[in-house]
Amino acid sequence: GSATLITSRVEYDKICKTIEGSFEGYSEFVKADMGQGSIDLYNSYMSPYMKIDSRAYTTQWNYYNKWNIAAYTLKDAVINSASKNGNVVFAWVYEQIEEIKNGVAVTSQEYWVYRLETSGDGYLITDYTSDPDR
Repeated sequence: GSATLITSRVEYDKICKTIEGSFEGYSEFVKADMGQGSIDLYNSYMSPYMKIDSRAYTTQWNYYNKWNIAAYTLKDAVINSASKNGNVVFAWVYEQIEEIKNGVAVTSQEYWVYRLETSGDGYLITDYTSDPDR
């Protein structure tokens, strides 16, 4: 089957809430963990938004540890559109973030395609990749 654009406000809001929640959860985790690398703490902050052991979950965790992230601030995020194919949703997202990587303050802008799957009456993020069209 092919993907269809999500036009339902309720559906779109649930997707936005999940993605935005993951930003907030990650930011709070970075503050709370203080570089200790507690997987249990990471799990408690991220599991409401990300499927545990999914590619997204693991990628974010590995990035955090690899770059010794000491601070993370989302400056801007725009969820441009979302399409659904069965239980899978793809969302096109622009992000501008500030973070401290290996002791250096860095600002970056990225375009991502998030993959979410239905979970109960909401969604969980399972993957994110660079937007190939950007």
